[in-house]
Amino acid sequence: WQTPVKGADKGGKGGGMMNTMGKGGKGGGAKGPLMMMAALMKGMKGKGKGKGKGKNTSRGKGHTLPRERVSETPMIGEVLEWKGKYGWIKPQEPIEHEKASRHGGKLFVSQADLVGVTELSSGRLVQFQLFEDSSGLGAEEVLQA
Repeated sequence: WQTPVKGADKGGKGGGMMNTMGKGGKGGGAKGPLMMMAALMKGMKGKGKGKGKGKNTSRGKGHTLPRERVSETPMIGEVLEWKGKYGWIKPQEPIEHEKASRHGGKLFVSQADLVGVTELSSGRLVQFQLFEDSSGLGAEEVLQA
């Protein structure tokens, strides 16, 4: 890269151009690539460096979907896993429902559906009411034994 220099056409050395690539004119110095990258980034649109793809707003809303109670009497099941604010229950008796095979037959349970506790322990028995929503089947009014 060369830039015209004022007064260089009046007999000065260098032929009227100034080398802006750093020593040797090869462009190997740190300034050349960094300045070029900055110029490229200036024109780019988007979230910028380190911002990711954004938050997935469609996840984590299972506990707020509209529900319909399916069971008339409480059911019993075993806590398979607890993930902090939600977990999965395996019912003791098979459930005859069109959505029963979703999630491998497991029932979703949210922390908001727990009664008297704030978390469940894997392997413990629970009593619950069965509900359905657009995601499948779940447990509400959950009491840990």
